[in-house]
Amino acid sequence: MSRPVFILLSVLLVQGRGCDYFMKNLLSIMENEHGKFRKVFPIDYKVTHHYNDSLLSGSDPCRMVSVAYMLSDSWAQLRINLWEENIHNSFIMQLVEKLDNIFSGKLQKLPDPSVFPPVSSTPEALLGFTSAFFSTWLKERCPSPVEPCVFPSPTSFHKEGKRSNHAPFNATLDEMEGGKRPQRSEVPPTSLATTTHPSYIFWCFPLLWTVL
Repeated sequence: MSRPVFILLSVLLVQGRGCDYFMKNLLSIMENEHGKFRKVFPIDYKVTHHYNDSLLSGSDPCRMVSVAYMLSDSWAQLRINLWEENIHNSFIMQLVEKLDNIFSGKLQKLPDPSVFPPVSSTPEALLGFTSAFFSTWLKERCPSPVEPCVFPSPTSFHKEGKRSNHAPFNATLDEMEGGKRPQRSEVPPTSLATTTHPSYIFWCFPLLWTVL
């Protein structure tokens, strides 16, 4: 086996393991947080946002990146109404950070989420949508587009895929009905992380140095 081929296979192997370990642990934490959400948010508490589960209808890398952006914005809409002292604030910020890492630097232009129809759901349902997305992303081996993507229009989003029930944790489509368009914040949601790549990428460098 030639050295370039060996290096490439080594990088892919390390990235794959990092993706599995990272996402499986995050999904485990999210499942644990699900019960805690019910202890904090009232049963009739809902947040208006612009993500719905019909967006997660394919595994194309550009679609996955776009879904990550929409989910990040949806959590940002929830955080607008939370005190910093809220016991879930830190956890939500971590989710936003991971979502931001997935789409940062991979979209040609950040879109305006408000062009999508508004939906209303409970924080529990939003957690379910996010868990479904991460599960799909993990199943597809954490795909990343080769070139920056053009964010789909609302029309193309719905034309490319059929509506599907991806929200676990008993998050039903009934929780997505109603609601009105929220007031847009002046500052778009951003990540606390300074890097635009998942941390597991950096695990490759020691291996590459050894091979070289």
